[in-house]
Amino acid sequence: MFSVMLITATLLSQKINSITDSLTARYETLVTTRQDTLVTAKQDTLVTAGPDTLVTTRQD
Repeated sequence: MFSVMLITATLLSQKINSITDSLTARYETLVTTRQDTLVTAKQDTLVTAGPDTLVTTRQD
């Protein structure tokens, strides 16, 4: 009886670990995608527009 409970607990633990790994992978994918998109878009727009505009305005 004890060995059956131990096997059940082990299988349950493995299933929980599998679900956790799956959720972690999904979370990392979402965060990476969102960060890449937002950071790239903001940097391209703000950094490019900022220095160009400021430098041009000061030179004029």
